[in-house]
Amino acid sequence: MPTVETIDDKLAAWTACLTEYARREGEAQPKQWAAKVMQMGRGRSQRVIKLPRPAVAMAWLDILGQPVTLLQIDRLAPWVQRIGHVTRQEVLAWQALVSRGELPTPEAVEQEVLAQRSQMPDDLPGRTGEVVAFVTNFVARRNIGPTWQEVGATFGWSRPEVHAAIHHLAEQGLLTFTATKRSLRPGPGSIETASQPSASCC
Repeated sequence: MPTVETIDDKLAAWTACLTEYARREGEAQPKQWAAKVMQMGRGRSQRVIKLPRPAVAMAWLDILGQPVTLLQIDRLAPWVQRIGHVTRQEVLAWQALVSRGELPTPEAVEQEVLAQRSQMPDDLPGRTGEVVAFVTNFVARRNIGPTWQEVGATFGWSRPEVHAAIHHLAEQGLLTFTATKRSLRPGPGSIETASQPSASCC
C-alpha cells in the first residue's frame, strides 16, 4: 500500500518532469504551468479538463512501469489514446505494447490485438466459470488476488495463453486487474458466471 510519503514523492517527480517539459517548450512560467496541470481533475465539482498529451504520456509510462524521461514522453505522446472511439481490446493491446517499451502505433496495436486473440487457450470456452470461481475463491481466502502464473499453473496454460485468457475475460467484464501485482479480482459480470462452471466465454 503506498504511503503518503511515496505518493508525495511521485507527485513531486511528475511535477518536476512536467516543469522541465514546459521549460523546453518555451512556456513563460513552466513551474506554474506544471502545477496547474497537476491540479486538473481534482475535486468532484470541477469540470473535466483534457490534460496535455505529454502529461497523459507521462502518467501511462509510470503506471506501466516504464522510465519516465523526456525522451520517453516525446516518443509516446503522439500515440496517446484519448477516451472514446477505441475498443477495450485496443486499449489492452496499447497498454501491453507500452509496458514492453514499444510504440503503440495503429499498426502495432492491430497486430497486438490479433496476437492476443491467436494465443487464446483452446479450452477457455468451457472453463470460464472455473477461472472466475478460482479467482473469486482465492481472493476470499487470502484477501489478495492470484498471480497470473498461479492461474496458468492451475489451468495448465502457458504464459501467452494465460495472458490472452485474462485479458479476454477482463474484456467480458468477468475479471478485473491493474498494473499492481496480485490485483486480479472478479469483475462486475462474474457473479452469474462463477456459479456456472461450463459457461461459454464468447
